[in-house]
Amino acid sequence: MSFPSVRGPIPLWLPTWLLVAGVSIFLHGPLPLYSTRTLTVAWEMWHLGEWLIPHQNGMPYSHKAPLLYWLIHAGWAIGGVSDVWPRILEVLLSTANLLLLAQLARQLFPNRPQVARLAPWVLAGLFFYFLFSLQIMFDLLVTACTLLSLIGLTHRDLRGGFAPQWWLVAIGMWLGLLTKGPVALLHVAAPLLLAPLWLEAARSAPARWYGRVALTLVAALALFALWVVPVAVLGGEAYRQELLFTQTAGRVVSAFDHARPLWWYVTIAPLLLFPWLFWPATWRGFRLRGQTAEPGLRFLLVWLLPTLLAFSLVSAKQAYYLLPELAGFALWLAGSVAAREHRGDRRAHGWLPGVLLLLTGTLVALLPTLVARGYGDSVFLLDFASAGIGFGLAIAALGGVLIFWRARDAGQAIPRIALATLLATALLHGQFAASLWPRYDLQPAADQLAALAAQGKTLANRGKYEGQFNFLARLTRPIVEIDYDNGPPWAAQHPDDIVIDYVHIEVARDFAAGAPQPLWIGAFRSDQLQIWRAGDWLAARSEPAR
Repeated sequence: MSFPSVRGPIPLWLPTWLLVAGVSIFLHGPLPLYSTRTLTVAWEMWHLGEWLIPHQNGMPYSHKAPLLYWLIHAGWAIGGVSDVWPRILEVLLSTANLLLLAQLARQLFPNRPQVARLAPWVLAGLFFYFLFSLQIMFDLLVTACTLLSLIGLTHRDLRGGFAPQWWLVAIGMWLGLLTKGPVALLHVAAPLLLAPLWLEAARSAPARWYGRVALTLVAALALFALWVVPVAVLGGEAYRQELLFTQTAGRVVSAFDHARPLWWYVTIAPLLLFPWLFWPATWRGFRLRGQTAEPGLRFLLVWLLPTLLAFSLVSAKQAYYLLPELAGFALWLAGSVAAREHRGDRRAHGWLPGVLLLLTGTLVALLPTLVARGYGDSVFLLDFASAGIGFGLAIAALGGVLIFWRARDAGQAIPRIALATLLATALLHGQFAASLWPRYDLQPAADQLAALAAQGKTLANRGKYEGQFNFLARLTRPIVEIDYDNGPPWAAQHPDDIVIDYVHIEVARDFAAGAPQPLWIGAFRSDQLQIWRAGDWLAARSEPAR
């Protein structure tokens, strides 16, 4: 296997990623609830003609800034409204991150071109990065904005020294703000504020350095204000409060959503960093002496360690919040491997990741047999096993290849491990699409709701509504949110309108002959999704179970 020069022929990781990610993202529809919510907000802005203030279910939506929605609208303006362009956009963003990472590697390790060849492979081989790249969400775009700022920060002059392009740093910060608000700045704060730890110019002239940092921040915030100020005025008091204070301060200090303990990111590190956390060469990189003497590695340590600490201190935590830092980890691993090889340590065999893939594939292939013998009664496990043994055998075969195909150095081992893991993850995703996707597919229910809405029916959702139907059904009116307390009075006042209800499959019941019946029944995750005429829903609540 040959790996072309980054500056010459197209690197092998580029068409590999485009092919695998491009096929995988179209194996099923948008996944609830995150992807469907993103599309719903974009759809509501589109059909309302509201380009400044994001909306969800008829109300201003303060959780996100509008850049991703604008990019979705740009594609819709050319090709019409569908979920095709948003999925293509996510593949393009994930690919752009690989290209930006290679450029950052060239700047941080100008004398070690193998780092720029290997770092995109490391990122592409991350189990979590691939799966997240199949979601229509914001953090791929945040990652691109972060890498853009860091490329500007680590720009080198003709003599090879660091000479930041502050305008590019500001552009990256501004676009990050337009994507996810002030939290995006946290991804670039450490290398800017702790620059004396990695940059001689900041140590020798700190006042000049921090003056330029301040001016850059002011420029980014001034550009961001071109959107924030108008929407804060037009959106009303509640939206202004949510946008300017609650969404940032609330998540940082005392999260109203996704609150988790300080050490949570450490507990999910095996998932975030698979397979590289299980590669012995990674652990040798952790023990590598003299990392602070390597300018590129020193920069990465100054970026990654304080940023991980900062996000750990933030009350709200989600795995995908650290997506930009996964790119940094990929760069660190490639850089540390290159540093070790420069010192004569070329040990890089991929046997342990191969064993893990072999065991995973064997388990997946054995699932139908285990389920048939009564091991496990979860509906998810039963459905997943129904796809047969083919996916598992293919994953096991990839593991076997890794075990026995010895690599002479990291230049061979990293692409092989990355390619095997990427294909194995795509196979697992393929088995999900072939077996479990019907439990997540809301399009059949949305088609029913679209027909009912076209008849003028008002739709009500029992339980917290996450915007899962507005785009899929192309609704132009909000869905009413009800619960078991206020639902019956609403149903009594609107007997001919519609209630969407969710009943766990373990307590879902059959309906007696002649009793009120749902208009439509389907599956949603571990629930039975029921669409009712509101009067019948109210009457059924008093019917005895059979």
